[in-house]
Amino acid sequence: MTSAAMARELRLVFFLLAVGHYAAASYDPRCQEISDAFAGDFSGSGAGNDGEGPSVGVVYRTFHINSEVVARYAVTTITSVVVNNDTLSRELSFLVQIPDTAFISNFTMFVDGRSYYGLATGKQEAAEQFEAYQQAGENVGLVEARARNLFGVRLNSAPCSEVTFVLKYEELMVRKLSRFKHTLNLNPGSIVEDFQSRVRVVDEQEVTSLDAPDYVDIERISDFEVVFSYSPSVYQQDDSKHGLARDMVVEYDVKHPAMGAGLFVVDDCYFAQFFSPSGVEPVPVDLVFVIDVSGSMGGRKIHQTKQALKTIINQLRLKDRFTMVTFESRIGIWKREPVSVKHYYSEALQFAQNLRARGGTDFNEGLLTGAEIIKTFGDPDHVPLLVILTDGQPTNGVTSTEDILKNAKEALDGTRVSLNCLGFGNDLNYDLLERLALSNRGVPRRIYEGSDAASQLEGFFEEISVPILHDLVVKFPAGSVQTTSDTKLPILFDSNEFVVAGKFSCDGARPDDDVIAVQVTGMGSSAPITFDSTVDTRVDTIIAGLKPSPERLSAYLLIQQLLEKAKITESLDEKEAIQQRVLTLSLKYNFVTPLTSLLVVESSDPGRDPQPPIDTASGAGPLTDDTPPVPTFGPIATTFGKVPSGTTLQDLDPGFGSGVPSLGKRAARDAEDLTLMDDEDFFHGGVDRRSATTSPIPVTEVVPRLVGGVTDCEGRLEVQVGGGPTWARALDGFFGVNEARVVCRQLGCPSDEPIMANAGSFATEPGLVFQMFAYCCSGGERNMTECQQLGSMCSYRDTIAISCQEGPSAGIDDDGFGDHDGSSALTCRSMTSIVLLFVAIFTRLFALS
Repeated sequence: MTSAAMARELRLVFFLLAVGHYAAASYDPRCQEISDAFAGDFSGSGAGNDGEGPSVGVVYRTFHINSEVVARYAVTTITSVVVNNDTLSRELSFLVQIPDTAFISNFTMFVDGRSYYGLATGKQEAAEQFEAYQQAGENVGLVEARARNLFGVRLNSAPCSEVTFVLKYEELMVRKLSRFKHTLNLNPGSIVEDFQSRVRVVDEQEVTSLDAPDYVDIERISDFEVVFSYSPSVYQQDDSKHGLARDMVVEYDVKHPAMGAGLFVVDDCYFAQFFSPSGVEPVPVDLVFVIDVSGSMGGRKIHQTKQALKTIINQLRLKDRFTMVTFESRIGIWKREPVSVKHYYSEALQFAQNLRARGGTDFNEGLLTGAEIIKTFGDPDHVPLLVILTDGQPTNGVTSTEDILKNAKEALDGTRVSLNCLGFGNDLNYDLLERLALSNRGVPRRIYEGSDAASQLEGFFEEISVPILHDLVVKFPAGSVQTTSDTKLPILFDSNEFVVAGKFSCDGARPDDDVIAVQVTGMGSSAPITFDSTVDTRVDTIIAGLKPSPERLSAYLLIQQLLEKAKITESLDEKEAIQQRVLTLSLKYNFVTPLTSLLVVESSDPGRDPQPPIDTASGAGPLTDDTPPVPTFGPIATTFGKVPSGTTLQDLDPGFGSGVPSLGKRAARDAEDLTLMDDEDFFHGGVDRRSATTSPIPVTEVVPRLVGGVTDCEGRLEVQVGGGPTWARALDGFFGVNEARVVCRQLGCPSDEPIMANAGSFATEPGLVFQMFAYCCSGGERNMTECQQLGSMCSYRDTIAISCQEGPSAGIDDDGFGDHDGSSALTCRSMTSIVLLFVAIFTRLFALS
């Protein structure tokens, strides 16, 4: 026989010996199942497994969204539990859309007993630390505020591991069109075993005007507390192969007092004031529409604009006056004088119908023409509104952003005109529109392209069409407040609400000083109106047993207002001072803002969960000096990116939730590495990154316990692997009497005749997961660690229950006995010795040849 032939023969023998080793070590038929499992393909999504046997692949086990809206301040917590029910490393994803105006305030991950927590850090400092951790080859993530509202994280998970993601964000509920609207994005990316969404609204004023989709359950707990909930079953989530993908929109209002300075909520001297009086006579408006009719407005845009204008004209009141200006390369004017809809209704509708799209975009000239006309209206008892609609960039005449801003300021300075800017679509200079509106007492608004664009335009006009007060001022006694948000408002519309928040001084020397008088003044339809209230600064507000959080609301509102001021200020020194104040507040309250990032690092104390900055049960309560400190961290990867309106998470990541995970930008170093993701990765999907082979796991300490039985020597088997802090349920993969003997011996219980039983006989907590190692015990080992560990796999059959008692156990149902007889003709270790002997013999034969 030649050397080559001998080598081929020996390779075949070694292969047969390897198979023989598994067969001998697993003489019990269960061990053949191990061999089959190792050779099998564990791909696919567990959530969609309709066949018999264990689910495999990536399983989205839990997706909970819980939102607590206490006194108009919403704290939303999203908890997602994802399991890699596979013998191979798999990449897991967590992608969530949050509201545009929300601030992320906490992100925590729990990965096999290890905790990762996001700590707010200055943007530059966070970037430097992030780079340092990367260069050191350690896991680190960065959560940043971007243009839009997508939060995402990916990580490469170990076989049979479980990951829990917890994301928290906060926002102030803003009243528009006489409603508070709260939206939850229900799009976990896969069908989920346990899906729950819940919004609890608690307010000091009676909650009214409830509305939600038909699939949402509405439970009124009291006049002041309402719960909206939706918990779809697996079958109800079958919108697509990716599961549920919809927005849960709940709406409500509260009863508003006719007079008084509004509702106050107080906690630890922090306060929030909500002012929206009812029964106030509306103020007439003088209105000039400035409409972009350039070539880019052609097609559906101009059709929708016409439709919206006709609806708006029909909504004008008899005392209102209006006109229309159009701009493209040239300027068109309908009426140079203000007119009433009563006398020009038909003519106005005809003008709107005849609009045609053509030419370039002379935005500057259209704006200045509208400003010049509205200044001629000049009625002090009317509210002047200038509304400009455009879909693109200035292309004709003055096109510089700074020059347009300067011209607008010169044209409107010293007037009461409110300039409201509507941006139609995505291809426009929205920064210009935003700065124009904020600089001139107005509101910017983006109108998204789509079938409902006309209704968006109509809704915006409805929101601003009925002013009830203008030039509002909230007045506090001198020295009674330390800090407040803005106390002045140019215009209050009847469908909106003015919110002021801050902190009382609370330093009165006499009890009488604790009660202060608050006054709101503003111009009504024909005369000034004053609203008065008194507030006890020392009495904290309790609503349905919950404490609101005016401290965090105050910080949120102040940051939003400061960011708006920073956009329009021309002084570099003033902008720097504003940014420093925003940074200070953001760091204190752990908010992700344009000036901060969350540096996501591993907790140095794996046995202790990082403390969130707010109470997780109620979503309320201020930060105090005795708040448990955030643990120190030693080094995940996250990003906060932008997403076009109407885009689903599957559009961004085709592999998300499908069981075929997307590939992040950086490869993982080991089974628990976390992968950095940037904007490119949102659109990079469909790559299956899994290990090519499954290797035997390293020897790991295994500590068992039996729970739910009458004594400590019987019950359902749970284990603690590798010294981790978590006890997990052991699953009936290939566990027999030999292994049960070792468990009993390790626990100091009788071990000669253990009984394997139906685990249902013992109570246990649901939802525990165990990475089921394939053990092979001879029965003589002192503990499970000494058993041979062949590899790892997941099994979702019955859990294991053992009775180490001598004789029948009172806690075991005889009908539940398993069919594991534990018989073995050969032990694992003896067969290993035989294999090694054969290897030595054939190696010697090869050497002799």
